Amino acid sequence: MSVPPAERRARAALALLAPDPARDTAVHTDGAEAVWRTVSAGSDIDPDDLLATHATAGWRLLCPSDEEWPATLSPARGMPIALWARGGGHLAALTARSVTVTGTGSPSTHGTGHARRLAHGLVTATPPVTVVAPVLAGIGLQALNSAAPHGPTIALLTSSAMACFTRYGSLLATVATGGVVLSLSPHHWHRPGPARGSRAAGSRYGWRCSAR
Repeated sequence: MSVPPAERRARAALALLAPDPARDTAVHTDGAEAVWRTVSAGSDIDPDDLLATHATAGWRLLCPSDEEWPATLSPARGMPIALWARGGGHLAALTARSVTVTGTGSPSTHGTGHARRLAHGLVTATPPVTVVAPVLAGIGLQALNSAAPHGPTIALLTSSAMACFTRYGSLLATVATGGVVLSLSPHHWHRPGPARGSRAAGSRYGWRCSAR
């Protein structure tokens, strides 16, 4: 089912706003276009410009009902209203066989080694298992660094996308080659306030953590 252009524009704009669980619930029940009409008065957000700017930079906005939307993401599991994606992988296909790897930001030497071996083993299995991990110091980054050069990987941005690309640009470029980089907030647009991805990565994106 294709997403109507007006609904996609509304979700792009709403994804720019600070997190609001009640508003997100309204989007899932009433539709993004209706919710955007109630909050857009006086806003300087131009959804068309937002989408065009990101498309030029290689980002695409994924919405529920898109072919690429993962079947595991549903309102009952707290799915986001939209996902900004960058990379050559197909998100639905990647998540069909995947494991989320996350954990402490200050792992022991043993924990670091275990995370790296686990991530590498998953993506090099037959058939491969996609490693999903947050771009966070500690276990998340160890898993991404070990998995991305060898197989399918999804990187969950957990803070400002701009800050993540500035600090981890090389890693994220490797992820994007055959996988996907995901952000809950637009990359090329400044919005004051907390980033949508700044809370626990798995829960904010709608994924459950299946390995630690």
